[in-house]
Amino acid sequence: MPQSNRPIIEFKAGPVHASIWPERIKRDGRSWDSFSIQIQKIFWDPTDGQHRTTSYFRPDELPKLVLVANEAFAYVTLKQQKSTGENADDGASNRAAAEQPKKDAP
Repeated sequence: MPQSNRPIIEFKAGPVHASIWPERIKRDGRSWDSFSIQIQKIFWDPTDGQHRTTSYFRPDELPKLVLVANEAFAYVTLKQQKSTGENADDGASNRAAAEQPKKDAP
């Protein structure tokens, strides 16, 4: 995975954003591809008219944090399973299939 100055994907729920970054791990003479996930809140600072980021969340923002964290986890898990050829044991890979619209039988 090439290093990038932009995330490979972002998940957003209102002001809460999860960004996924590719990462190349090297340890003990081995190397492999992995991911880093950054979760932050973006807000408008009226004192200087700029957008800012924070890692602090209000209680009512926690459901959004959970939502983007779950989406990031599912994305990374499916990507890793696809690259290794593993089957999902936790049902995450079946989520996309379950969300497909069902067709009526003739």
